[in-house]
Amino acid sequence: MTLRSAALHVGLALASFLGVAAAVAAVRPGPSDFVVTDKLRHLRRHPGEFDALLVGSSLVYRHFVPEVIDEVLAARGRPLRTFNLGGPGMKGYELDHVVREALVAAGGSVRVVFVEPSRFTPELIDANRRSARTVRWHTLRQTVAVLRQVAGEPRPAAEKLALAAEHLTLFAWNLTSYGDGPRILRERAGMGAPPELGEAELERARGYRALEDEVGEEFDARRRALADDPERYRRRVERLRAGATGGTATAFDRERLRAQVEAIRAAGAEAVHVVSPWPGGAGPFPALRDEGVLPALLTFCDPDAWPETFRIEARFDANHLTRAGLPNIYTDGNRQAETLGQSGGAFPRHANTNPFGQWGDDRIPNLVYIHNHFSRGWQIGQ
Repeated sequence: MTLRSAALHVGLALASFLGVAAAVAAVRPGPSDFVVTDKLRHLRRHPGEFDALLVGSSLVYRHFVPEVIDEVLAARGRPLRTFNLGGPGMKGYELDHVVREALVAAGGSVRVVFVEPSRFTPELIDANRRSARTVRWHTLRQTVAVLRQVAGEPRPAAEKLALAAEHLTLFAWNLTSYGDGPRILRERAGMGAPPELGEAELERARGYRALEDEVGEEFDARRRALADDPERYRRRVERLRAGATGGTATAFDRERLRAQVEAIRAAGAEAVHVVSPWPGGAGPFPALRDEGVLPALLTFCDPDAWPETFRIEARFDANHLTRAGLPNIYTDGNRQAETLGQSGGAFPRHANTNPFGQWGDDRIPNLVYIHNHFSRGWQIGQ
């Protein structure tokens, strides 16, 4: 066999392999260990129906209620249909992958993406190290990016090699659908695992679910931890009030966040990064906004500016709000009363400015002041 003939055979074999891998990938179900799988499936079944996406960790999943956001906007002449794509523990490369996948799944109708800003790190969380959801974000784009980061960081050579090998293994598993065969067959036979979020719930709540609706010891323990040691939470809030920021950004963080903004704009939407009120702080992201890396950033991690979101009574656990949420809500954040009783009783309160494009202002000013739309459902007297 000549060298040319051998190269031709190798090329044909590789093309066949990649073709089969692509065909299998086209029919395999999404990761069953990731609630965002159900949400992406819903988007694909309803292309063109949503104007805005909310993407991020549980701080997005548990804090933003699409129905409330849309009702308030519609009342102000800015109709919008929003969908919540938050998922527990989602950050960095995985979050970036979901943003890009969601823009495709939504069918080109998205006008704005509210996305939780996140730093990028090549380390993997032990709980998700080789999970199906971690395998799935190892696309060629994300794997090349993480390998570039590993190569450019000041690490020992042995550590770099170990990290690179781990990410390349996950990329190979994703490319070849390694281990997905039995699950594909079960799905095709109608014997797959039930979704965490069913279609009826997704139609009604559009991706939002309050922590109070979850059942299990894990959630009970989280709530007990706050109730048993409220001072620990208060100390975190005081550290935040004293100026704790939560880290600095790297050159690679800047590069990946710029690329994320560009991808959103390329899909015809605007990017708005949003930091929920949690005691971990806003991190390096206000500085990145000032540098121009993030074109729009809404951050609500100042306990003095947004005291109602840091009240322990409004918390399910240290990091998350309850469904009851904020006690006194103005649609524009320009609060003229401290309590609902003083405000005249309307809920949400009428705007004191024009944040929703009324009166001929067709801009998207601060894009709805997201802090007014955290989860809520009732008020508890103090």
